[in-house]
Amino acid sequence: MSSLILKDIDLDLPYKENKAFIEEIVNKQNMQERDAIRLDYKMNWKEKRMNFRDEIRCIPELYLHHLGKFQTLIVNI
Repeated sequence: MSSLILKDIDLDLPYKENKAFIEEIVNKQNMQERDAIRLDYKMNWKEKRMNFRDEIRCIPELYLHHLGKFQTLIVNI
């Protein structure tokens, strides 16, 4: 077993596709699905994700402040 020092904690909001929006764009604008997914992310999710990260940034900072340099263990299975 080896160990590392925890330096950062990050919380994220994973992308969830808006299937109805993507299907509508593919059908109406004759766009490829992968491009419609990128457009959906950019128009409907990216700002939510960034706002979430900015709004909860204080939570990981609070944990890091109280934990200090926290020794973690790496277990090879």
